Amino acid sequence: MTTPEHDPGCQARKDDFFEAAPVGLVVLGPGGRVVAANRRAEAIFDYPAGGLVGRTAAEMFVNAADAPTGGEVCPVELVARRHTDETFPAEVVAGPVHDGCVVCAVRDLSGVKQEEHTLRARARQQALVAELGRRALTGIDLGQLMDEAVRVVAADLGVEYANLLELLPDGRTAFRAGVGWRDGLVGGETAEVTAGTPAGRVILDQAPVLTADLRTDDRFPALSVSREHGVAGSLTVPLYGQARPLGVLGVHTATVRRFSEADVHFVQAVANVVATAIERHRDEERLRERQMVRAEQMAAIGQVAAGVAHELRNPLTSVKGLVQVNLREAVARGLPAEDLRVIEHEVRRMERTLQTFLDFARPPRPDRRRLDLTDVVERVFVLVGGRARKQGVALRFARAEGPAWADGDRDQLQQLVLNLVLNALDAMPHGGVVEADIRPPRDGHVELLVRDTGPGVAPHILPKVFETFVSSKETGIGLGLPVSKQIAEDHGGSLAAYNLPAGGACFALRLPAPE
Repeated sequence: MTTPEHDPGCQARKDDFFEAAPVGLVVLGPGGRVVAANRRAEAIFDYPAGGLVGRTAAEMFVNAADAPTGGEVCPVELVARRHTDETFPAEVVAGPVHDGCVVCAVRDLSGVKQEEHTLRARARQQALVAELGRRALTGIDLGQLMDEAVRVVAADLGVEYANLLELLPDGRTAFRAGVGWRDGLVGGETAEVTAGTPAGRVILDQAPVLTADLRTDDRFPALSVSREHGVAGSLTVPLYGQARPLGVLGVHTATVRRFSEADVHFVQAVANVVATAIERHRDEERLRERQMVRAEQMAAIGQVAAGVAHELRNPLTSVKGLVQVNLREAVARGLPAEDLRVIEHEVRRMERTLQTFLDFARPPRPDRRRLDLTDVVERVFVLVGGRARKQGVALRFARAEGPAWADGDRDQLQQLVLNLVLNALDAMPHGGVVEADIRPPRDGHVELLVRDTGPGVAPHILPKVFETFVSSKETGIGLGLPVSKQIAEDHGGSLAAYNLPAGGACFALRLPAPE
């Protein structure tokens, strides 16, 4: 009877399994030398057919002392050595076979480790881009953001050089930020845009440019600065703008290097953050220029308005005095006086309008003293209480816990809050709620919110609600809110407006809280 060990068919099947195994199989004899290895193991260790037989574990593994002996169940990670002396990470599982031999299953972990490295690098780069974007949104100086951008890409990609070039209106490029370049180049160098440089080609084509070795790339003959620094490998991406190119961001090495697609995505993501910041900075500059022009225009209008208001106020005072005298006489004689009351009312309204013009044209300097905003709001609610009751409007006050201290001019701040509450009442002629909410100090500021349940500010008015002569009211002249905003800014604070999701408007006043 033939036993399985001596059955030729069974032995053949074992040999077939040994060769067809999806992992490298190496059999070590009692002396620690390889007595058999399948084709997969020879490929992993880069040996020719039969080349592994006779090799020792020390020749196959750098840390052979840590190799399993056959009693371990869990896999062990070792540093393996190929025939060319190249090392690679390997996973080894060992098990005993007959006659004191040990069979080792070997798996090359190079691909797994590379994938893990790629995932970690991608996560790290995403975090870097997110942090740079957060810094841009917090209002960091544009020049500082550019410096951080080139440092981030240079450090993460391990390159010697990085540069950010901004495209100027005249078509030249300015060297705004850089890493690794000679002194005097960053911040002071400008250059013409030509297709003979990677930066010029990127600006012309609005697409990334990669080259493994600039020194042998015939596309870019005009490379004086790059040649001066010995640049070889290069990756340059565009700074995309809404209307026109904004510049380029590049990374460069002194050795031949083929940048990967992941490298392109990372550098482009950083470039996009910088491009967005440049666009916002330019928009803000244009806005400031328009505001300066408008301020000059309004100053001229204010001077004229102040002169006109001053000239009109004196005769109005005389008219009002005569009307009041005749009104008292008519009342004393029992004569009809309603027409005189209407005239007096209209004269007073004209005086208030003229005073508003004067306040806008020549706002008084604030007389700052320590005050509690709670007292200011309570005083305003007392002043408007009668009108609110007539309109069926409820006045609510959400007080802060304890005093809400601020340094300011009591009369001016009372005028500001009164303007906001009167606007809210104007928006609710048939009833509603006006709520004043004082928030405790945060970020060095105390905040007062004035909310109403009216229709809110019209969408076409909201973006320019603080501009002069902008009003949604038929009888409004559009000076109350500009004066209020000016008062807030004169106190070192701010005044903002927005509509509430459930309806109504909210005006947010922020004032510096005293230390």
